[in-house]
Amino acid sequence: MKLPALLLAGSLAANAVLVAVYINDTSTPTEPTTKGAGSPPAPEAPPRAASPTSATTRDSATAPGTAAADPKTWAHLYTADLRTLSARLRAAGFPPATIRTIIAAQVADQLRPRAKELADGLEVKPFWETNRGFGYDPKFSLTMRELGRESDRLIKEALGPDFPADDSELSEFQRPQYGNLPKEKVDQLKRVADDYNEMRVQTMNAARGLMLPEDREKLAILEKERRADLAQLLSPQEMEDYLMRTSLTTSQLRGALTTMNASEGEFRAIFQAKQAYEDKYGFQSTGGGMMGPDQIKERTAAQKQVTEQIKAALGEQRYVEYARAADGEFQSITRLVQQANLPGSAAVQAYDLRANASKESYRIFADAALSNEQKRAALQTLAQTTRSQLTAALGADAGGSYLKVAAPWLSSIERGGAVTFNENGGSTTYNLSTQRPTGAASPGSPAPAVPVTTKTGG
Repeated sequence: MKLPALLLAGSLAANAVLVAVYINDTSTPTEPTTKGAGSPPAPEAPPRAASPTSATTRDSATAPGTAAADPKTWAHLYTADLRTLSARLRAAGFPPATIRTIIAAQVADQLRPRAKELADGLEVKPFWETNRGFGYDPKFSLTMRELGRESDRLIKEALGPDFPADDSELSEFQRPQYGNLPKEKVDQLKRVADDYNEMRVQTMNAARGLMLPEDREKLAILEKERRADLAQLLSPQEMEDYLMRTSLTTSQLRGALTTMNASEGEFRAIFQAKQAYEDKYGFQSTGGGMMGPDQIKERTAAQKQVTEQIKAALGEQRYVEYARAADGEFQSITRLVQQANLPGSAAVQAYDLRANASKESYRIFADAALSNEQKRAALQTLAQTTRSQLTAALGADAGGSYLKVAAPWLSSIERGGAVTFNENGGSTTYNLSTQRPTGAASPGSPAPAVPVTTKTGG
């Protein structure tokens, strides 16, 4: 099965749609077709543009002093020599951004056949199988990057060295990633990102889905080299800000920080503590493989240190809110509360009911004065009472939805189990059917029953 050529060639030709805003091809060009220096052969006739029916097109067609006022402007200006075309567009009064877009579209048309040829040769597995054709083909990645470089080169050649620089502001989608960096630095950062992304892809291609310790070490080395290159481009403050905006640590924190409505100062404090840990013990820097007892002990101590740093930075109360917000199930409750236009206190109340149910289930489970049958009856009552309390706290609609989320741990309690929750959103259940005669331990301690661990939350 072949990947449709349009999917791959589309990225090269995306800007071509914008040309319809300014041009309406109704005839063949008046100038003979020539070949520009460094430009691939172009079609004998100019590409046909879509009819100018949009509001933007109508505005540009009637704007005073613009070349687009004449519906046959494109036919008079077009030539396959991109340098000449660029000069004519400038002489006709087109703004630099428009000229850049038109030239980019012409280059995309010229490179599209090569992109299509590459796509036609790419084998892609059916959707129900692991698809390694697109992302794991080194030849494909390399060739597409070469096409991108050639596109940039042809556009620069056509525009000429004296063409006004593209000093347009960053888009609203780029600003969160790059902050207040000037566009020149943003362009340099993009080139660095492209280079290292390509090297990472090559490393992963070579691994073919099986990451060995040496492969992870290569990725760790690439990350260190990437940061060294970034340090050459950015000041220390710019570097810190850029990493905070783009790191995996920030991506992992967004859910919790949004839920707790963290301030920028709180985010920076949490990020700095987390990022220092990730730099040393993160996925790529561990080298893969199993950890020995000493490594486990060291990593556990480092995790506790991160927790203490965050507590010290946030204060006791805000840390409690942060730890709660980091729980995936609390985030699910919060979304349900927001959808139902309930106060935020309703989410906290429901979450506290969950914690109380866990604590009470362990109290019942460990009560040596009760028989197993009495414990089961008490646990069933606890589960039923908790369901009613959750519905009362969240209302019928939100409560009903959350009971579906909470079904795994509520059902475990109802069947005679003691449930505890960990900071990663998982739950551990201790069942009466596997209980030893000595009884159960308190929450947070090893229980003398066989635990069943499940994942809860969203």
